[in-house]
Amino acid sequence: MTALVATTTPTARYFTDYDNDNRPEDDSGLAAAFAEVGRRAVVGRVFPRHDLPPVIALSGPAGSGKSTVSAYLATRHGYALTKFAGPLKNMCRAIGLDDRHIEGDLKEEPLEELAGHTPRHAMQTLGEAWGRKCIGEDFWVDLWRQSAMKLDLVVVDDCRYPNEAAAVRRMGGRILRLAGRGGISGKHASEAQDFIADHIISNSDSIKDLHERVDRTLEEWSSR
Repeated sequence: MTALVATTTPTARYFTDYDNDNRPEDDSGLAAAFAEVGRRAVVGRVFPRHDLPPVIALSGPAGSGKSTVSAYLATRHGYALTKFAGPLKNMCRAIGLDDRHIEGDLKEEPLEELAGHTPRHAMQTLGEAWGRKCIGEDFWVDLWRQSAMKLDLVVVDDCRYPNEAAAVRRMGGRILRLAGRGGISGKHASEAQDFIADHIISNSDSIKDLHERVDRTLEEWSSR
């Protein structure tokens, strides 16, 4: 099963699936931001820099701005977006859930098709109780790695478990945690994020401020 569908241009490769974890007023521009990657790549304005970390993993609670940062890393720095939960979400689509259930405003709505449970509950139990405990702790990580190794620069915007962070670091990557916004997370194990980040960025101001903090962090990393 293919985890995500990649779009390829002469200078940038990116995934069009992304997690909707931003403020409502921020969400409208995300799809356009990813579309802009292709346009800029065609005219030669997005070139992956070889002094940047090959993998950047984003962590933080729901609503902290992870998909805002991943979209910026794609459009500004040529990173390709991947997800640890990509195959899991495709499995949910296979049983009839759509993007509103998986990514959007129906994630917390109980469904008859799920025996009265919510899509969030279905994804959490599929990921933890089935994937990690029944199949293997690194099941989702191994699927992600197969996709990520085919790309030059990778951003993964749903780093939630210590073994995911460890896999990113084994590939020479860095962990970037967003703080100061969000906090929608529940008590599920996937929301604990019990690992140390390489850097923490405050997302308590404007999107422009957030972008500037991301750029400063990348410059610090590239100069080491």
